[in-house]
Amino acid sequence: MSGSAIKKASDAQKSAIDALQKFYSIIVAAAFTGGVLKFLEQFTFSAWSIEQSTKLILLVAFVVTIVPFYHGMERHLFETHIAGRDIDRTAGGRPSPILVDVFAFMIEGAILFTMGRSLDNPSAFLKIWSALLIVDIIWSLIVWRYQKSTKPIWVRNNFIWLVIAWIVFLGSPWIVENLGLPAPYLQFTAASLIGCAEVLRSIFDYKSHWDFYFPDDRARQFVPQKITYLACPYTSGTDKVRLARFNAVTDVSAALIRDKEIIFSPITMTHPFDQALADPGKTLGSDYWVAFDEAFMAACGAIKVLKLPGWETSSGVTRELAHFRAAGIEPEFLDPANFGIDANNPKYADAFTV
Repeated sequence: MSGSAIKKASDAQKSAIDALQKFYSIIVAAAFTGGVLKFLEQFTFSAWSIEQSTKLILLVAFVVTIVPFYHGMERHLFETHIAGRDIDRTAGGRPSPILVDVFAFMIEGAILFTMGRSLDNPSAFLKIWSALLIVDIIWSLIVWRYQKSTKPIWVRNNFIWLVIAWIVFLGSPWIVENLGLPAPYLQFTAASLIGCAEVLRSIFDYKSHWDFYFPDDRARQFVPQKITYLACPYTSGTDKVRLARFNAVTDVSAALIRDKEIIFSPITMTHPFDQALADPGKTLGSDYWVAFDEAFMAACGAIKVLKLPGWETSSGVTRELAHFRAAGIEPEFLDPANFGIDANNPKYADAFTV
């Protein structure tokens, strides 16, 4: 696949993710609005009732539920489908199918919307909240099965607090009876216990996955630089010239990396392959590596050109410069002499005979 095709595929992926994020955002906004409207039904400060207190507690629990679910959705879509980081490829992991995310988030969005309309019924609220956690547990296990990343601690967290919420809910009549509270306080007590369980669930969720939800803390420790593409002429009629050019650009790459730059040197990478694939004493030529180089150029944000003799007429360098200039990126030119590379060193001498 060419670099342009890879870029188009990447753009299509980002577009699909952006559409899913917007769709989920709309559903969550509608769910939150519905919850607020439900709370405001028959609302009055002058005659505050135990029923209004019940709805207020469940509204708080509802909001505390929405925040990590929405936040987690945004982070998952970015880390998995954009950055591709939350995947253990060494264990055979791969991104989970985006359709899995589409169906999971649609179902969760519908459940959240229904939750917002159940603030006056703690029993119904708990059942709907339970359905939300169960869907999230199933989805999380499917994603983990594909990506094989860190163990799904959030699954354990959801399950534990789901069990706790049902225990305290089922125990609420006993509490009301032993405290001698009137019957209207049963709903209020049940809502209070459910609300506490949900708030604690969200706190533990954030606590156990802080680096996932807030990756900026890690970014402050290491801010990655853009990848720089290091170009130089390579194709030549003699194997000695190609080897000398390989030696020169590899040593320049090492010097730049020593200065903390992130460098991709295509000649350093492909020269050994070229030697292995081509007939003895010959080269496959720069045209053979066009698709290969373009794929890497698409990931680079800067270009430097090592001005070895022949760089101005090199078809490979010309193509690479055109690629970056089309993206609005101007090259930086490097003088070999500034890196101790000249014709007096036998290691590089043949690169100056062109």
